[in-house]
Amino acid sequence: MRGTMKVDKNVPVCFQAMGLEVEITINNSVKEEIANKLISATEQSCIVLQTLIKGIPVLVDAKILYCDNTSI
Repeated sequence: MRGTMKVDKNVPVCFQAMGLEVEITINNSVKEEIANKLISATEQSCIVLQTLIKGIPVLVDAKILYCDNTSI
């Protein structure tokens, strides 16, 4: 093997945390209670957020393909 990306065995190769920022523009006349309900509904219907929070099984299909040295 020519090289490796991993520098230190003690450092995990994964995200330590993720963030999601959502900005919703509303009219000044909208009551705070309604605005908070809008934020809650947005969080509940966000596919990316719900997938990350709940987690899903991850399937890995790793293959080794061989070739002759002349094509590398």
